[in-house]
Amino acid sequence: MATGLEIAVPLALLVLWGLLSAGSKIYYFPPLTDIFAAFKDNWLFSRVHSDVVPSLTRMFAGFRIAVVAGVGAHGNRRQPATGSSRRPVPCGCGRP
Repeated sequence: MATGLEIAVPLALLVLWGLLSAGSKIYYFPPLTDIFAAFKDNWLFSRVHSDVVPSLTRMFAGFRIAVVAGVGAHGNRRQPATGSSRRPVPCGCGRP
């Protein structure tokens, strides 16, 4: 039953969205069919190599740079050989 709801609820929301937005002429709230058509044109066919691939390449390059910088900044810290690696946290409540 839970798996059926996990599939049925999103599908029902998409159908409801499609029905409510079918006649929309507002630029910022286009019909769902227009959104699906734009998705198909941008992500599945002609513009993938010119628009999507360079964007994903830059995103993953930035992620790699962040990982290398993060590992480089934290890689030289040594943890104690025994005991907890957590430090005591001051309470900040004004009491000793």
